[in-house]
Amino acid sequence: MKKNIGFIALIFCLLLMVTSNQISYAQTEVKTEDEASVSSKPELNYTEMNALIDKVVFQKLSGVIKFLKKCLLIVWSLFLKCPPLVRNIIAISFFPAYFGIISSHVIGIYQNRNRWERHPYYDLMYSYFVKSGTLQRKESYKDAHSLLRDHKWSWVSFAGLAHRLGNYDNKSIMLIFAMSFGYIPLFILGFIEMVFRISLGTVWLLFFNLLHGLLLLITKFISFALIPVANIIDKIIRKTQYCPHCYETFYLPKFICPSCGKIHEQLLPGRCGVLFVRCACNKVFLPCASFTGRSFLDSRCPSCSGELYAANAKHFSVAVIGGNNAGKTAFIAALSNLYKSMIKHKRFLTIEIKPDNYFNELHDVYHSGKNAADNESRAYSIIHEYWKMKTDNLVLYDTLAKYIISDSYPRSPKYFRFCNGIILMIDPLSVQHVQKELKDEIGMETRYDFSDDTNQMVVQFIHQYNTICGFSTGVMSSIPVAVIINKVDIEIVKREIGGDVIKTLYNENPAAYNNNENNAKDQICREYLAKIGLINVLNNIEAIFTNVSFFPVSAAGHVPKEGKAFAPIGVVEPVAWIAKKGRSRIAGLLSSGVKYINNEVIL
Repeated sequence: MKKNIGFIALIFCLLLMVTSNQISYAQTEVKTEDEASVSSKPELNYTEMNALIDKVVFQKLSGVIKFLKKCLLIVWSLFLKCPPLVRNIIAISFFPAYFGIISSHVIGIYQNRNRWERHPYYDLMYSYFVKSGTLQRKESYKDAHSLLRDHKWSWVSFAGLAHRLGNYDNKSIMLIFAMSFGYIPLFILGFIEMVFRISLGTVWLLFFNLLHGLLLLITKFISFALIPVANIIDKIIRKTQYCPHCYETFYLPKFICPSCGKIHEQLLPGRCGVLFVRCACNKVFLPCASFTGRSFLDSRCPSCSGELYAANAKHFSVAVIGGNNAGKTAFIAALSNLYKSMIKHKRFLTIEIKPDNYFNELHDVYHSGKNAADNESRAYSIIHEYWKMKTDNLVLYDTLAKYIISDSYPRSPKYFRFCNGIILMIDPLSVQHVQKELKDEIGMETRYDFSDDTNQMVVQFIHQYNTICGFSTGVMSSIPVAVIINKVDIEIVKREIGGDVIKTLYNENPAAYNNNENNAKDQICREYLAKIGLINVLNNIEAIFTNVSFFPVSAAGHVPKEGKAFAPIGVVEPVAWIAKKGRSRIAGLLSSGVKYINNEVIL
């Protein structure tokens, strides 16, 4: 490539020198012919300069073309002066020669189509326009020249037929003798054909080799100019990513080749490609930018190599916090199943919940009524696909209480740093006098499980949150916090904050709640927590968070009983409120689905 560039540059410089000499000579002639006129116009204007260049350059080129035409006419006249037999032999030999030239060129290119130069540091090939094209051009024209001079390979060739006939072996002497009469004319035609093929083919390949090199040089400059532009566009489109396994934040994940499984850490526009790159396995092209479909590739976290489910999708993360047996997993099971059923009536939109085995467990919990296992922290990804494009990823983090209450566990919930909202679940049965009231009312041991001490859990949560997020004392957070009072299906709780009770209180005096039923729901829930002795919980939450709302919820909708499916109450509203406060693109989808989901539950 360097030699070709130098050769082209040398020719260009010589052309400029000749042009400048011709222009100076033409200017001298103009001065001698009309010195007075030139003295009045000391420099040429644009029109005169254009005419001068046309005279010096293009007329010279037209002279070269005329010379070539003259040579062709001389050759044609000599051809016409030949005897008819000679003319026929030459004409017959020319067409196979022409076919051999084209075939040699095409085969040479085809044989080297998969020859790519590998990058020394990445498992990628250099771009065709940057480096691999030069290698293919060099090797393809080398092979084409070899085929051009080889008379043995082509069947559509007198030289090839003569070679096969001359090497034919048979025990019959008469057959060999008869075939010798066919060999002589084939040999003569093949010889003339090879003369045409080598002479004309060399000129043909030389011309196209230079043209190919010039085009590669131009496209190389264009590629280098487009690389920074593509990187800028890619950075604008690229979204911040969060690993659901190690909770690290990053911008570019690792991507996996679908053909060989190689992991590519820097799949970006560069010398290996502006829009697409070729993997080192030399089998597939991979998109290397966000706007060319890179997110369709399987991806991994650059820190822990954990599987990612929606590369370059807009993440909206919600941490679900609560004590043991507060109903966190049951809440996520109810939300995911209802949300998926609501999406069914949306055109061009589908959702996928990952990992698959986690969703299968949630589906089983929702439909069978089993108690959900609560022995590990999990991240559930609800991926939204519009027209098969993964655009949004709603991530729900199910946080184990032991990671909140105790400092002895090394894996703290680091996702507090990037969460867009928090759902804080409060179990009214964690209060002892509520437990006693329930036992006195039903007259037997309840089948409900009781959660941990709510006061301790909230204090430890606030401590963990401030530590992980780096908030100092007195600094408040604006992250939206939805405080859920769970198990509202229990009669003693339902009488205080049930849906019918809230509507009745609101209808009695709407002005007291600013004519907003959601305000009524929030205020009545606050009053209930204060009534059952959790006033400190209210004060602690509002001392740290400025954006808080309270919701009555029942994840199961009834007393836990195996074989009885969930009939959830109010599980979507808290997430819809957080999405609206966080200005997420899925806020409208959640809000519009609340009424639909409630109707489905009633039916």
